[in-house]
Amino acid sequence: MSHYQLYTLPEFPDYEERAKHLASQWADFIYHEVDSIDYYPTMVQAYKHLHFFLCDAQDEVVVHGQAMGLCWDGTVENLPLGWSDAIRCCAEDHLKQRVANTLCGVSITVAPQHTGKGLGRKAIEQMKQLGRDAGFDYMIAPVRPSQKASYPLIKMENYVTWRREDGYFFDKWLRIHQRLGAKILKIAPHSMRVIGTVAEWEQWTAMPLPASGMYIIEGALSPVIIDHEKDEGIYVEANIWMEHPLD
Repeated sequence: MSHYQLYTLPEFPDYEERAKHLASQWADFIYHEVDSIDYYPTMVQAYKHLHFFLCDAQDEVVVHGQAMGLCWDGTVENLPLGWSDAIRCCAEDHLKQRVANTLCGVSITVAPQHTGKGLGRKAIEQMKQLGRDAGFDYMIAPVRPSQKASYPLIKMENYVTWRREDGYFFDKWLRIHQRLGAKILKIAPHSMRVIGTVAEWEQWTAMPLPASGMYIIEGALSPVIIDHEKDEGIYVEANIWMEHPLD
């Protein structure tokens, strides 16, 4: 694999301009998640050294990775509810000056023109190394399966049972984690929520939503429920808690 230069957030002051092209990798509605919005800035500020960028030989940003520190006792029953709750827990741990012992992955975004080059694996490996360098005991992540959006009507607990003939996960992103030693801890059925008016959902999805009901939209892992009487659309996304060894 080609050489890539690593920068953490404190070393990359112009990241907003140089990394803005990565935003297109996520559906618009994802940016309107409702449960972590008040905690996200605290998480970023507290763990700048766990937010990183990989740049190629032309100094173009090709990967953005985000992680944070959590206090976790290593038990499945005491995992955060999911992605949003993990950010809340991280922010509250920081504000209460609890010493984090766990690296929790938040997101990995690969530039659109650089997908399929092994950069997802490279980013996970880098995240694991940051966890080791920080002296964390554990590494966990609420993983978002990359191909689940093609099967939005399949329940996540069924989707994770899909395997290839070689025994590896059907889903490519889960498979990359699996090859790096990760194991599934549990399903996070309410990992994140997006709530908006019908007009907002029509704007986010660029499609008309003329009646109440379930809608399949691009980039969503499950249907969006539209209720015209309440003028509301609700999306609830399940993720998969996975743990990586740090030894």
